[in-house]
Formats: sequence, C-alpha cells, structure tokens
Amino acid sequence: MTAHTTGSRFADGYFTIPYEQRKLAMALFKKYNVTSCFSGHFHQNVVAETSWGMPMIVTGPLSMNLYSEISHELSNGEKNGIGMRIVDVGEKGQFTHRWILLDEEQELYEHAIKRCIECSSAYNESKDGVDLQKLKISELE
Repeated sequence: MTAHTTGSRFADGYFTIPYEQRKLAMALFKKYNVTSCFSGHFHQNVVAETSWGMPMIVTGPLSMNLYSEISHELSNGEKNGIGMRIVDVGEKGQFTHRWILLDEEQELYEHAIKRCIECSSAYNESKDGVDLQKLKISELE
C-alpha cells in the first residue's frame, strides 16, 4: 500500500520532492510572504490555494493532459487539452493567469494518440525480431 500525504489523493512517491521537504518549502514560502507558486508539469492543470491564501498553480504540459476522474476538480474549471498558460504579471506581485487551448487542439491530440499507438505497436513488434535501433521515426509518420 502506498502512503498518501495529508490532504492529497496522490502517493508521496509520485512527487520528485518528498513530503517532508515540500512542507519545509511551504513554511519558507509563508515566512517570506511568497505571493504565488507556479510549477509544471503534471499532465493535468491544478489550480489551488494554500491554507493562508497563496495561489499554487501547476501547469499541464504543452503536449497532452491525461484523463482523470478528478481533473475538473483539480483544474478549478479550466478545460484540459493541448494548450499553454498565459501569465500577466503586474505591480507588487499582482498577476492573472489563464490556460488557453491551441488552435486545432483536437487534431493535435488525435495525432499524438495515433503516434503513441504506432510507437507502442513498433515496440511490441520488437519482441518479434524488429530491431528498434534501426527503426526510424520517418517510418512511423
């Protein structure tokens, strides 16, 4: 069984920085009045706030957000999809941010899925004698 941190739906081992070190960073953020924390990538957008009101924004990747039953809850209403986060920074730490979907996002997503399937098929064929070292990306396009 994997241990979950308090208030988290994810096992501590999922994160690069262990929970105890994350707690230390959060204590320093609070002590030095850090106004916000942006990070990425999690393959989902996460828009949250600390107990003292500091925004915590985890930006999904430009490539693909993964499906999750709680993605709507994590993203605070932002749409998942291929996109990017725009952050406008003003005076004294004031900022606004938004996640925007790229044009032709659905077509890009479908192409990415197709490529994943093709690469997976090529990998499976490698077990049947196909030399992956000789397989060129152009052969998959």
